[in-house]
Amino acid sequence: MPRLRPLWALCRIVGVRPRNLRIDRTRHGWHVVLTLNVRLSRGELVAFQACAGSDLRREALNLMRVIAIRRTRIRGFWSHRWNLLFTEKLK
Repeated sequence: MPRLRPLWALCRIVGVRPRNLRIDRTRHGWHVVLTLNVRLSRGELVAFQACAGSDLRREALNLMRVIAIRRTRIRGFWSHRWNLLFTEKLK
């Protein structure tokens, strides 16, 4: 089970409050879904996820997509799918 104390400390430090928490067991560990009391911008969410212990390479790629969306004004599918979470592997 993941340790939640560091996650609560992060919320307190950045000034957000958790509203809902879901913890799912995966083949490679744990997946934590946290709903906050405020909506974060894309960049803020990437930073929060990185601070919360998400894989840094994954967050670097999320940041790359966030910056590309802003710079090139991407619309449509990829403007909504920048923060990729996979429920299953594609075949």
